[in-house]
Amino acid sequence: MKVLCIGNATYDITMILDKYPVENIKYNTNEMVMCPGGPSSNAAYLLGKWGIDTSFAGSVGNDYFGSCILDDFRKVNVDVSNVFISDRYKSTTSLIITSLENNSRTIVSYRNPLLKIEKGKMLDDFDYILVDGREIDYATEVLKNKGKAICVMDASRTDSLNIEMAKRVDYLVCSLEFAEKVSDMKLDSSDRNSLLSFYEFLEKIFKNNIVITLEDDGCLYKDKGIVKIMPALNIHDVKDTTGAGDVFHGAFLYGLIMGYDYEDVIRLATIASGLSVRAYGGRKGIPELKEVMMIYEKSR
Repeated sequence: MKVLCIGNATYDITMILDKYPVENIKYNTNEMVMCPGGPSSNAAYLLGKWGIDTSFAGSVGNDYFGSCILDDFRKVNVDVSNVFISDRYKSTTSLIITSLENNSRTIVSYRNPLLKIEKGKMLDDFDYILVDGREIDYATEVLKNKGKAICVMDASRTDSLNIEMAKRVDYLVCSLEFAEKVSDMKLDSSDRNSLLSFYEFLEKIFKNNIVITLEDDGCLYKDKGIVKIMPALNIHDVKDTTGAGDVFHGAFLYGLIMGYDYEDVIRLATIASGLSVRAYGGRKGIPELKEVMMIYEKSR
């Protein structure tokens, strides 16, 4: 099985502070983590690490951070031949401030809106495709020629192009923020009627398989006609939630590829996502497949 992940590739610099900083004061920290990141980028890395034949399509600058992003992919055998390297624009970068006081994270990202795939062949020989809403023009063209490929979308942006793309994929795995903005509804996860009406409203819009990630409350999905919540994994040593959603999407795709039952796909993704928060830096927290499978087997 061959997988193509299309979207944002960034380089993350995470600063760990005792508490969130106050404006106009200098701070020192003894902890800093630097690693590549990005939604579909992290998912591609996970799939490569877990032994899946994976390619990544995105754009980076012809600079130090761009080289780091590409080299990190190569470490887990992710094909980067479809990455566009720009001589005109800098690679996307993010500064992440993590507060030890309450494990919060604040992200400031730089991405030049003109940094995008400017040329590249339209790829149609993949079995699975993951898109994250970036590289939207290229992703749209790929999906038009997807053939029998199964398509998954990591949805967080609510502009018109992303919403239209979300209607065209087989599996829409979105954040709660995306779902609430699109539906103009607020979800009460403790109220069964709220869960049903919320999910059914989204079904009328997208008409595909929908999973809504709810952070600490797990995720909302529908299996065999029943709307359910898969509880989040109980993790005591939470350090950094950056990239947890990306890990969910990567593991979700892995479960589909391996032919798991739909509910088991979601169970696997929930476990992997939960384990990922134990380390600083989104990509640094991606768990080993062996550990995920041990917990998965015990939970069934």
